[in-house]
Amino acid sequence: MALLRSGNKKTAKLSLAASALLIFSALLQPLGGGKAYAAAEFKFSGLSTWVNTNDKSLETTFSSMAATDGKVYILDSQYNIHEYGRINDEVVEANNTNNTSLPVDLIKITGSFTSPTGDLAADGNGNLYAITSADWGQGRYVYKLTPNVDGTLFTLSTISTGVPTATAFTSDKDGNLYLATNYGEVFKYSLSSSNWSPIDIDHQLDGSTVVNLDPLYNINDMVVTPNFLYISDNAGIWKVDLATGYRTSLASPDPGHFSPRSIAVDNYGVLYVLEGVRDSIDKTRLYRTEGSGWVQLVSDGPTQAETLAVDSRSEVYSNMAIQEEYDLYKLRTQVSYDGNGATGTVPVDNNFYGPGATTATVSDGEGLTKEGFTLAGWSLTPNSPVADYLPGATIRPTKNVTLYAVWSNGGNSNPDTGTNPNSGSNSGSNTGSNTGTTTPTATASPSDNVQVLVNGKAESIGKSNTTTSGSTSKTTITIDPVQLQAKLSAEGRNAVVTVPVTSASNAFATQLSGDMMKNMEDSSATLVLQTSKGTYTLPANQISVNTLAMQLGAGTDLSNITFQVNISDSDSATSQIVNHAASNGGFTLVTAPLDFNVTASYNGNSKEISLFNTYVKRTVPLPLGVDPSKITTGIVVNADGSVRHVPTEVVSIDGKYYAQINSLTNSTYSVVWHPVTFADVANHWAKDAVNDMGSRMVVTGATYDTFLPNADITRAEFAAIVVRGLGLPVNAGTSAFTDVSAGAWYAGVVNTAAAYGLITGFEDKSFRPNDKITREQATAILADAMKVTGLANTATSANADAVLAGFADSASIGSWAKNSVVSATQAGLVSGRDGGKLMPKANITRAEAATLIQRLLKKSDLI
Repeated sequence: MALLRSGNKKTAKLSLAASALLIFSALLQPLGGGKAYAAAEFKFSGLSTWVNTNDKSLETTFSSMAATDGKVYILDSQYNIHEYGRINDEVVEANNTNNTSLPVDLIKITGSFTSPTGDLAADGNGNLYAITSADWGQGRYVYKLTPNVDGTLFTLSTISTGVPTATAFTSDKDGNLYLATNYGEVFKYSLSSSNWSPIDIDHQLDGSTVVNLDPLYNINDMVVTPNFLYISDNAGIWKVDLATGYRTSLASPDPGHFSPRSIAVDNYGVLYVLEGVRDSIDKTRLYRTEGSGWVQLVSDGPTQAETLAVDSRSEVYSNMAIQEEYDLYKLRTQVSYDGNGATGTVPVDNNFYGPGATTATVSDGEGLTKEGFTLAGWSLTPNSPVADYLPGATIRPTKNVTLYAVWSNGGNSNPDTGTNPNSGSNSGSNTGSNTGTTTPTATASPSDNVQVLVNGKAESIGKSNTTTSGSTSKTTITIDPVQLQAKLSAEGRNAVVTVPVTSASNAFATQLSGDMMKNMEDSSATLVLQTSKGTYTLPANQISVNTLAMQLGAGTDLSNITFQVNISDSDSATSQIVNHAASNGGFTLVTAPLDFNVTASYNGNSKEISLFNTYVKRTVPLPLGVDPSKITTGIVVNADGSVRHVPTEVVSIDGKYYAQINSLTNSTYSVVWHPVTFADVANHWAKDAVNDMGSRMVVTGATYDTFLPNADITRAEFAAIVVRGLGLPVNAGTSAFTDVSAGAWYAGVVNTAAAYGLITGFEDKSFRPNDKITREQATAILADAMKVTGLANTATSANADAVLAGFADSASIGSWAKNSVVSATQAGLVSGRDGGKLMPKANITRAEAATLIQRLLKKSDLI
């Protein structure tokens, strides 16, 4: 905790305690290890608003504050301690003397301080620490306030006496204390030794040279994480490596105008900075770190703030002084609306949102009209043709947002004329849940001249038609084959045809004739269906039109085959299966399930295309308010409720985050949060890979929280890891191997691995599933997996000798495995161990297996 001085006035920072609010069922280790907590669900991501917590103001300034476990303890300038958060979010008071006569609901402290208290800090166990503000020639005292079980009574005990005058004071999660002096000195009080010891912070490493730095004489605040000590002075923020003592300066978010007043840090090492604008004492700004940069959370606040705290729920607190009254404020976000050229009443949302707060429901726009247009939804950007959110959707804004109305020029809805020539050809695959007795209640009039993008150039070559049945609506864009062919001929090979759909529907489709799809296949064109629900990017060469024509009985009559590429909300039955799978699997759904499929129909017959030879991308927007770092993976949920990982990465497009799901199949997809941490890899070299692959459901633990990273792995287990890592569907058919029985747990994954050419077995037609897999055997499987992922395979006899020369024991590599070793080595998947040896006959460990599959997916740009 730090004391900030402005004239004769003393103010101080808010400190952080590392307990956590359980939001998700899955657990994550906070910085420094210790108890596992759920990851914070909410993190402010942009400009937000300070909101007064209540109507009860203090009559004195805040001297210091400490936040712990959803409560804020306030030390005012009269040395009283106030608590906010425990009793109906009201401020309650407790004098710093023996106050056992106070009402039972208020804080009580047994014992008394020797002199007025000057600063507060908090650890990760709910304990408070106080340092006195005067020493009377005897040095300051440091006290510990230990709460009882329900936090209503604190026991006061002396930690240390004779402490020097402090300008900053803080605690780590374990209760080790840090203080800074007027002379730029920093001391640490260790619980294990019960002693204060100096920390050298006046050196910096410049390359390999240690450079002396000037002392920091104006330290006004400090916070600590398990690895770093952050120090602020009047001009900037410094980061001290606790292992080496080396000090570095953090880049300023506003060079030349940056003047930190108070700093705080959350459970996961995110640093928050409250800074005063140098040209005005009445303005403050708030920032937090994002990687090596900064995110601004408050810009030029209208009132003076001096202190800052972030609690375990990611609540951000500060104090404000208004007309001699002093209030506690929380950071909150707001949602506003813009009619985007409409007339009528623009929706108003008077709520504030933040950690633990309810989600916002997107307005239905009632009262807004725009002649000749219908409301398709709401976008985060002005004049966007695509809606980010449909009316009634729920969002959790992590910054102040304005939603702009998206208007569709499809005109007013008219009764269905029954003239849609394609409405019956796809009923088998898209409306199978209907009984046949339900008819659409309305069908919008077809809209001509819908724009389709060919290599980014807008062309009016599409027609839109929306049908509605009950609460389900489907918008289909049909592309004119003659006009599209003309555009493709002009653009040449590898053209990209993008079909943006802006309507507020539950299902979307783009429709092409068979001859048009064949032309796109031959020219290696790509079809992109872009909707508010998600985007489907389909290389046309993944559709074998001639083969489908034969299967449908169309022969050469390609022009009468109808292809549809579809994205739709899953029906209620499927959604129930997905939710049940999440409950059973211990993961959290981040996005609602979506169905992606491709159908071909001819003369009443329909066939779904569900398998591809290369990974096809599906891009799903993350809901507003979802922290992109808290996305684990995409999943496929099968009809029987089983779940499999599909390679997924989070990408940023035009400032918005999306989950890019890469899959070889069509199915029902969702995006999930499923963090896994294995206790026995905490200090292992493969920690990151093991936990990542465990979170993605690619590897499993030996027990709930142990992985046994150094144990050998069997051939069946390795096959299962590769199949799961690639996101391949399990094949439950008859095995080609004599020693793989249908009832074995590994039968399906072994069958799948064989079907995709990943394994071939031995000469006697056995697979030997329970044998330990060797390094060269695993490398051969990886090399074949590279063919599935599309990772370049450059092994030739000419370069093999040069690559193998890098291994001291290359002569022991089996001749059958040499090209595989070369390919995997050149791709960066395998390397030597124990002094540059491949050790091809040695067994591979569980940790090595997790690392290899992670490398394969990363090198293939799939995660």
